Amino acid sequence: MARKLKIMENEKHPLDHLKNDKITAKRENEKCTL
Repeated sequence: MARKLKIMENEKHPLDHLKNDKITAKRENEKCTL
């Protein structure tokens, strides 16, 4: 589900996606830890 949202956001706002790339990576790290 997270990957789908990531792709959709990337299509809608590619520039914003690059900005939030660090935040997304952080969230993925937290999910992997869990």
